[in-house]
This record gives sequence, structure tokens and C-alpha cells, in this order.
Amino acid sequence: KLTITSLTRPTTLQPRNAHKLSVHPAGMAVDLRVPADATNRAWLEKELLALEHDGLIDVTREHTPAYYHIAVFAEPFLKYAARIDAEKAAKLEAARSAAVQRALAYTIPVDEQKGAPAGLLLAGTSLLLAAIPVSRRMRGSSLRPE
Repeated sequence: KLTITSLTRPTTLQPRNAHKLSVHPAGMAVDLRVPADATNRAWLEKELLALEHDGLIDVTREHTPAYYHIAVFAEPFLKYAARIDAEKAAKLEAARSAAVQRALAYTIPVDEQKGAPAGLLLAGTSLLLAAIPVSRRMRGSSLRPE
């Protein structure tokens, strides 16, 4: 659980200890409470330091009160976020394509007595579900964009 202790705030609501060049009024900073649990704290610090190493943020750990002050470098972070979104979309499309290929390759057994494909409904349903974007299937029964 991440607790945000400060985010965007107008210059008129800056605390007494705020630096005169604070980027909170510009919406470029966030303060997160330091987790009490050592495992959670170690994980968060590892993630924050990795983002800092990549030039996406600047992190300072404050001690009174205990929080992480994180300044976000907007342009590099937007490029990073776009790359992550594109990677996720590519993985989703690859999974969808693989599901369609599996459904197309499915051999439909024929009911010898009736001469009809026994699994046609199952194969058709698989194709249909593979073609519907996951985000729409998870929102409910409506196929209309929200």
C-alpha cells in the first residue's frame, strides 16, 4: 500500500519547510510515506532508484517526517510510459493472435452418425472470444465502447 502524503499544491499552501524552488506547485512532484515494513520499504526503494538511474525521476528520502520526495521529469517519463504501453499492447496482440491461430488449427471431429461437426460451436466461440479485445470482455457484456 502506497500512501501519498503530498501531491500538487498551490504556492499559497506550501508548508513552512518547503523549498522556494519546490516543484509541487507545477504538478511535477509527489511525496510517498516511507513504508514501516522493511520488505516493502526495500522493494519501493529498489524501484525508485531504478527509475532514478534511468533518468525518469529524482528521489530524496526525507526523515522528519519520513517520506520520499519524488520529482518526475515529464518528457523522459512520458516516453518511458509510452514504451511500456506499446510493449503491453504488443504482448496482448501476440496473445490474441496466438489464440486465433490455435482456434483456426483446431481439428473439428465429425459425429459419424449425424455427419455434423461435433465441436463447431466450441471452435466458433473460441474464435469470437479471441477477436474481442480483452478490455471489452472484462468490462461486462456490452460490446459498445465506453
